[in-house]
Amino acid sequence: MTELERKRKFPIAFWVCGCTEIFERLSFYLGRSLILVFVTTAVASGGLGLC
Repeated sequence: MTELERKRKFPIAFWVCGCTEIFERLSFYLGRSLILVFVTTAVASGGLGLC
């Protein structure tokens, strides 16, 4: 591997931080969606029935 090829590669810490951010965003939006479904579900079905 030449010096230029080695400099072009991203360090492993970059990929760890990038994947962590992707999973954090995924869990945030998934949690938001689940809360929305729970809030709008009828009270008889176990939700809050606010809408």
